[in-house]
This record gives sequence, structure tokens and C-alpha cells, in this order.
Amino acid sequence: MPKFEEIDFSESDPRQYSASSEGKNGALGVAGLILVGLAILMVWLVWGHLKQIGAIPQTRIVDVHVGGDWLTGESRTCRSDGLADVLFCPKQSDSHQMIAAGGPAPQSFSVSFYGYISGKPDDTLNWNCRRESESIICHPV
Repeated sequence: MPKFEEIDFSESDPRQYSASSEGKNGALGVAGLILVGLAILMVWLVWGHLKQIGAIPQTRIVDVHVGGDWLTGESRTCRSDGLADVLFCPKQSDSHQMIAAGGPAPQSFSVSFYGYISGKPDDTLNWNCRRESESIICHPV
């Protein structure tokens, strides 16, 4: 009759089993990093799209050329270049060129643009802007 040998597994060397678990942990780590990277990319793309369609404002300090008194709560049609660093907001009886040529000195305001700003200086952007007490809010026309 063959003799069977009893083996005590509690005393076996744990290093013989660690290579496969390290490989699994490494694969899970890499997969986790890829998922986090994809999530960041998706948030970045969605944020850019929301800014472009005007759901998220782009707020900046802008030199605003105003014709006459612009009262709080009043709306005007304004114009800027593609950089939106200067805003021309004439009264209805004035023209944009008249304000730019000889109007009063511009005032700096915090302006929130809800729309696409091209970033090209040669572009002309038209806005419907409302004067607030300390700022201006503009939507594309």
C-alpha cells in the first residue's frame, strides 16, 4: 500500500502565490488610472462645450465705452472684437464709431459673456447687454 504524506499548508511559502496577485493589483491600478484620465477628459470636453454654447459665462474685466448714461437694469446692443477685451455700448441714437472716436473715456466693468468668444481680433461680436449695479451681463445677438 502506498504511503500518503500529509502536507501542512499553513507553513507553505506565501511568496509563491504573490506574483499573480501583484499582477492583478498592477492591472487594476493601470485600469483605474485610465478611467480617471477618461473622466477628466470628458469633464474638460463637456465644460468647453458648455462655455461655447453660452451655458457657462466667461467673466472678465473689460473696458466699456458707453454713450450717455446707462442706468442699472437697462439693456443695450453692444459690440466687441473677437477677443472681447473692449465693449462698445452706444445709446440707440449714437453709433459705435462715434463712441470709439470721440466718446468719453472707457470705464472698467466686470462683464459676463454668455456665448462664444472666438479669440480672433478681426471678428465682430454683437451682444445684448444688461447693466447691473456693479457689472454687465451679455448674451449673443
